[in-house]
Amino acid sequence: MICLHNEKELLKNVAEGNQASFGIIYEAYHDALCQFVQKYVKATDLASDLVQDVFAHIWVKRVDLPAVDSFGAYIFTSVRNHTLNFLKKASRENTLKAAILHNYQPAVGNADYHLLASEYRQFIQDILNTLPPQTRTVFQLCREEGMSYDEAASHLGISRNAVKKHMVRSLKLFREKLHSDPHSALLLLLFFIKS
Repeated sequence: MICLHNEKELLKNVAEGNQASFGIIYEAYHDALCQFVQKYVKATDLASDLVQDVFAHIWVKRVDLPAVDSFGAYIFTSVRNHTLNFLKKASRENTLKAAILHNYQPAVGNADYHLLASEYRQFIQDILNTLPPQTRTVFQLCREEGMSYDEAASHLGISRNAVKKHMVRSLKLFREKLHSDPHSALLLLLFFIKS
């Protein structure tokens, strides 16, 4: 277990909004937490994102930190619970996607399926064409070629955070299309099932 000799003082400082103290705690626990989460999710990028989520939540609720007896136990429990909740939600979504595909595919004939596939490809391309070139490239590397954020960052010579920002921007646009055009919803759903 990680032990910071001045942990209580650091937590008190964080509760008062001290970012430097928060950084010390973050650095002390981050790698061990990511390794812990990877046992559940088997993906480095996802593990890092889940750990970041918990740290962000802790910063928002920082005024409660002085009441925490053992920060190590607290943060590992928080990360475990957040990860398990994420996996439960992902499992429900995958079950729903499988049911939609199972019910949808028999309803279309071969010719209809090819027409739908062509329409789907054009729909995705139309959205991609509205993205800035760098954002489009990042999206294609991560979504279509299956690169991790770190791999895409190395390939493009940019930071991992830049890759993440590009992905957030592109996924936001897809979500907006989903809400604004009911016909596009099925195409978009099929895209994310496929990916």
